[in-house]
Amino acid sequence: MTEDSRQVLNKIKKEMKNHFLEMDEIIEGLFTALLAEQNILLIGPPGSAKTQISKFIAKAINGEFFDQLMTKHTVPEELFGPIDIIAMREEKKFKRASQGTLATADIALLDEIWKSSSAIVNYLLRALNEREFKENGKTIPLPLKMAIGCSNEYPQGEETSAIYDRFNLKYETTYIEEDKNFISLLNSKDIDPVPSDSISIKDLQKMIEESKSLLCPDPIIETMTEMRRELKNQGIILSPRRWKKAIRLLKAHAYLRGAKEIEEDDLSFLGNILWNDPQQKQIIIKLIHKTINPIIQKALEILDMANEVMTEINKKTGSQKGAALIEGRSKFVAMRKDLNIIKKQIEDQGKQTSKIDEIYNKVSEYQRNVAEELLNGV
Repeated sequence: MTEDSRQVLNKIKKEMKNHFLEMDEIIEGLFTALLAEQNILLIGPPGSAKTQISKFIAKAINGEFFDQLMTKHTVPEELFGPIDIIAMREEKKFKRASQGTLATADIALLDEIWKSSSAIVNYLLRALNEREFKENGKTIPLPLKMAIGCSNEYPQGEETSAIYDRFNLKYETTYIEEDKNFISLLNSKDIDPVPSDSISIKDLQKMIEESKSLLCPDPIIETMTEMRRELKNQGIILSPRRWKKAIRLLKAHAYLRGAKEIEEDDLSFLGNILWNDPQQKQIIIKLIHKTINPIIQKALEILDMANEVMTEINKKTGSQKGAALIEGRSKFVAMRKDLNIIKKQIEDQGKQTSKIDEIYNKVSEYQRNVAEELLNGV
């Protein structure tokens, strides 16, 4: 039953969030990309668990995992397998020994993707977009459900722009920030975590097909059209392919929530899709929420203020730190009151409050951290 499979998938997602701390948003993106059969890009420093989470999600679907460190010397044989010498000799056919390569993988991790050689780029473009490669003049379909591109940096130069455009979801990974999470990391076992449950590729495919069938109501189309117009006014132009893929990702996002159609609350997920330059991200997030519901913009401004307050507190030491903590606690209390008012306004409109709840929880977390430090006599 796909409903049971969806519950298992959401259970695994929750389990991942417990293992990979401070990566909730990325994990949501990974599962959404999986259900949408799309590619996801992770930009971040070495050792930020990019490979671990990729392996974890492959095990969660009982899928074949393939990973490759890309260099300027990488050749097609490393991705799709070497020439099958036996087949050449006995059958007089050009054939690759492709088992265990990108040609048979369900989940593929391509590390340092911008370092791919020009000889490999055309192979990658076809594999990432059309899910196929050519062998002996024939087009071979790939079972690939999701490609995960990784790098420590954003691409530089025109030669990487085509590959960059194949990744419709983009996230930045960082090292653990919170002390309590760092302590949890130090106390954890020094082994790669594995999911306690899994689903089959067959059940995953059923969910993929079901998610494709979700509706995209006219009001959602109208809102996205308005967003596109506003983005163009700000000089942000996205390809028609990106907008089309965005619908597919929104359907997957709604499906994982158990919805039967894309709803207004799903549109906030576009903040991970509709940008190319990382400097555009915050502009787009604010535009999305302004378009969906202007009241949410007020909540986002409160979150910005909360982040600034916490940053300033962390800069202080000694007696200045104590004074900053007391002042910060007072500010966080006032912010929570304002967020409750905003939440009530949204509830009165009959709209979902999940984004407000997310912001409220973050401010509450800041307040708890400040209270703990004061209690401990900092």
